[in-house]
Amino acid sequence: MFRITKLKSFNNLFKSIGNRNAGINSIFRSLISSSPKHFTNEENKASKYTTFEDMTAIRRIEAQKSLLVQVNSEKSHKELCSYCSQFGKLRSSFYYNLSEDLNFILLEFDEISGCEEALRSSSFNEDHPAIPVISPFLWFKARDSSKPKSVDKNKEVPNLIHQEVKCLDENKLDEILTSAETIDDQILILHRLTQLNELGIRIRYLAGHQLEMALNGMFPKIQACLFGSSVNGFGKIGCDLDLILRLNDDCGDITGSRLIYHTKMSRLNGRSQTQRQMEVIGDLMHIFLPAINNVRKILNARVPIIKYNHECLDLDIDFSMSNMTGFYMSELLYLYGEIDERVRPLVFCLRKWASVVGLTNSSSPGRWITNFSLTVMVLFFLQNVKNPILPSMSVLTKSASPNDIRVTDDNINCTFLRDLNKLSFKIENTESLHHLLLQFFEFYSTFNFQQNGISLIEGRPIVKPDHSAIWITNPLEPLLNVSKNVSYEELEKLKLETRNAAWILESTIDKNKDPSSWGLMSLLRSKKRVVKPEMFFKSRIVDVTDLFKDDSIKDYDNISYKNTAIKSAVKQIQKSTQREITKLMKNI
Repeated sequence: MFRITKLKSFNNLFKSIGNRNAGINSIFRSLISSSPKHFTNEENKASKYTTFEDMTAIRRIEAQKSLLVQVNSEKSHKELCSYCSQFGKLRSSFYYNLSEDLNFILLEFDEISGCEEALRSSSFNEDHPAIPVISPFLWFKARDSSKPKSVDKNKEVPNLIHQEVKCLDENKLDEILTSAETIDDQILILHRLTQLNELGIRIRYLAGHQLEMALNGMFPKIQACLFGSSVNGFGKIGCDLDLILRLNDDCGDITGSRLIYHTKMSRLNGRSQTQRQMEVIGDLMHIFLPAINNVRKILNARVPIIKYNHECLDLDIDFSMSNMTGFYMSELLYLYGEIDERVRPLVFCLRKWASVVGLTNSSSPGRWITNFSLTVMVLFFLQNVKNPILPSMSVLTKSASPNDIRVTDDNINCTFLRDLNKLSFKIENTESLHHLLLQFFEFYSTFNFQQNGISLIEGRPIVKPDHSAIWITNPLEPLLNVSKNVSYEELEKLKLETRNAAWILESTIDKNKDPSSWGLMSLLRSKKRVVKPEMFFKSRIVDVTDLFKDDSIKDYDNISYKNTAIKSAVKQIQKSTQREITKLMKNI
């Protein structure tokens, strides 16, 4: 029901936009064609759920079949495809540009062998001598004018797909959201136009594949495991990339083999060994690997990481070697996002709102709520609506099979059900996104943060175990609070902003009253149209002198006292206090 209603609204919105803006028109056409499926709908029950591990395996193979080629312009597409088709059949091609001089085409071959043959046939730039390093990042040299143009018209050329690696212009986004018919449409459009697109996902796996290629000779079992927003389904266009480099992934013994490799034992402890390995790999990346710049080693952090920038992909990347908990956390969030199609649009909407009102601050860490904490808050809310939309994690853990058991190197149990086809959890909630958004604001504006904590494991409020402003249980490490950094001032701001948002959303539901700022737009433009608390809350600041005015004193004449002496004493105290306050006011 939800998906059918959504598609009807999308098509109506497409008609309403019409030909006013060709750019918006094309954006919206791609939005409709890529509408997501709802796993929990009855009509989709027959479709097999793709597990997180299967999804990542498919994406890694895509990366192994892909090359990123810098070209003069998108007009080079046909000539590039014609040239590369001699190495193997091409499956897809994507175009993006970072500036007028930086144009790129991502080519995917049908088979890994085609990509490998293309790399074997590539050469190095002799005009600018450098250390020759093989990587999936190439540039397409101009054709020698003395040689005939070799474009085989019979060769099948894949359509060139244009996608952005940068966020959509805010003014365009505003215009599209304002043109929507309902608040539900606004939420869905915001999600579809800001979520990480197909190209964004592919180039992130290609970044991981570059590291695998560089180190594969020494570590044949190496694997770059992506985690975080890039893979959990909650990433937006332009988000950073987090990855874990596993040097010895899946190094099982070959049955019956009598030949054993010599290896070098390390005398360092686990943490020191990881730091040393990362230091060496960081130097290798900085000195040898193309397109990798600004390598920064942060090895003394709780989880040692290396930060760097990839100039061909316009990506900021963090990689570590000892954080598989983050990988399994991404799997858990991916799973929750797949259970119901309303989850991700609601999270995207609330992240955008929180950024606008200043509840989150992605530019620097500090006392603010993080996007991860906010996401957990949304999931917890969906566990606590009248008819729950999401199951508790304890349900997922109890439903796990022996194949679902996962334990990290530092003995953190990350076992939960991986295959949603085996989940016996029925969703009866049919609330619209608009009503769920309003309920979210109402839920947290009245939530007892002083006494209760948030736990996805239990799926209900728990007794807060310490005096933190907000307690949000880490789903995989229950003794940790993921919102420990949040200050009491930010908690008060959260409660105020949720009450504020609920009032705004209810009062701007009618598009006809203010077509330029209604529904979601009234929340996302709150910097301009902020509603002051005193507009709907009674002020807690009073003038002390008002308590001792003659009119106030006269009111006490109607009070009956059993003891006349007490009545006389009360009046004397009021009068003397009033005189003292008057003197103080004159001296101020």
